[in-house]
Amino acid sequence: MLKWTISLALAASVGYAAPYSARVIAGSGWIGDNGPSRDSLIFQAEGLAADRDGNLYIADAQANRVRQITPAGVIRTIAGTGVAGYSGDGGPATAAQLSAPYGLAVDNAGNLFIADLGNRRIRRVARDGTISTVAPETVFRAPRNVAVDGAGVLYVSDFESGSVYRIGTSVAVVALLKFPAGLALDRSGTLYIGETGTHLVRKLENGVVRTVATVQTPTGLAFDAQGTLHVADAAGGGIFRVPLTGARRLR
Repeated sequence: MLKWTISLALAASVGYAAPYSARVIAGSGWIGDNGPSRDSLIFQAEGLAADRDGNLYIADAQANRVRQITPAGVIRTIAGTGVAGYSGDGGPATAAQLSAPYGLAVDNAGNLFIADLGNRRIRRVARDGTISTVAPETVFRAPRNVAVDGAGVLYVSDFESGSVYRIGTSVAVVALLKFPAGLALDRSGTLYIGETGTHLVRKLENGVVRTVATVQTPTGLAFDAQGTLHVADAAGGGIFRVPLTGARRLR
């Protein structure tokens, strides 16, 4: 069985003098919940999200769970029983079934949103640990990633339908995309989309979509504290920094 590790995306960047070092923060052994995260087992890490309290959330798609790592380095399951399925709405998220959870996002109130890919649904885990469905299977074909803005508006990339949806509206915000995956919102609420089928990072602003970078397979997007966009390139095996002048690879 393949064991995955989660490492800080840190390496010396091309064109920058300051080197970075990488260290494993989860996934090197098996103790399970309530133990050190670096000694836990993670099978297929996909989505990542962080809340204002410094907790890190990991979607383990193969294990059908979402894990939480505290600032102290303790890991626990926050959603999913480990058995693929769909159940548990209205009760504790740890007793609910997920199916290949993928993208994650946390809003300002601390609610965790999960792209429950195998169930074609979006689930929400409230701060009290209760899980619910916020978007049903009738909407999506393959919900891959989620992003939430400062007003709590949720965006979902539907990989197979070629669309990005805004929850609460009946139509796609952006359609006719080719396998949209990564999503991120900048400080102003502008939406960025990793379009894996065209190898582009797109920007949606005032109803207009334009290209901001070319990246081989942009499966994950995130903004840092300085407002710089970083892109995870699954096929290219790297992380790219996207300044105003274009993409720069981090090695």
